[in-house]
Amino acid sequence: MTMTHRDRRHPAERGQATPEHTVARVQNEGMKPKAIALLSGGLDSTLAVKLILDQGIEVEALNFVTPFCTCNRQGRCEAKHVAEEFGIPSDFDLNDVNLLKVGRHFRLSPRAKAVVGRNERENQHLLVLARQGDSLFEIKGCGSPVTLLRGEAGQEEIHLAAAITARYSDADSDEVQVHYGTDYAALSEASLLSPLGEDELTRLRI
Repeated sequence: MTMTHRDRRHPAERGQATPEHTVARVQNEGMKPKAIALLSGGLDSTLAVKLILDQGIEVEALNFVTPFCTCNRQGRCEAKHVAEEFGIPSDFDLNDVNLLKVGRHFRLSPRAKAVVGRNERENQHLLVLARQGDSLFEIKGCGSPVTLLRGEAGQEEIHLAAAITARYSDADSDEVQVHYGTDYAALSEASLLSPLGEDELTRLRI
C-alpha cells in the first residue's frame, strides 16, 4: 500500500501564494481586498474578524439565525452588536451572497454598492436578485448593462451608478441619458451625464 504524506511546509516554501501576498497583490492593483465573515458574535468569529480588519481588508458580516441559535444574550443579538462595534455591515444575507457571483462590483460608499451585468444572462440574473429598495439603471436604445444599486444611496451614489452604467454601455456620446428607478418595467427617472472615467472606476471597483 502506498502511503502519502502531508506537506507541512509553509505555503511560501512550496511556491504557493500566502494570504499576505494575495492581499498585497490586490492592493498593488489599486483594489481594496474584501472578505465575508461568518459572524456568530462568539469569541472565535469576533477574533477572526478583528484579525482580518487589521490587515486592511474590508469585511461584511454574514449571520444565520436558526432555531438552534444561541447568539441572543441579554435581549440583544451578539453578532449584530459585534458588527456595530467594528463598524462593519451586518445585514448580509443569502441574496447578497448570490449577488457576489454576478457582474462587476463597485463600492460607492460604505453603505452602498453597484453591480453591473457583463452580458444578457447576468442582466437577467440581476433582475431576478433585485429586491425592494434596490434601484435599477439602464440606457434605452443601445446595448446597455443592467446596473443594480443596493444600500443607503443618495444623489451622489445614484449619479455614480448611472455614470458606471454609461461607461459599460455601447452609447457613443460624451453625454448619455441613463434611465433608473425601482421598477424595471417603468424606469421613470433619467439623468444626462458623462461616462465614468477609468481612474474613478479603478478606485471604486471591488
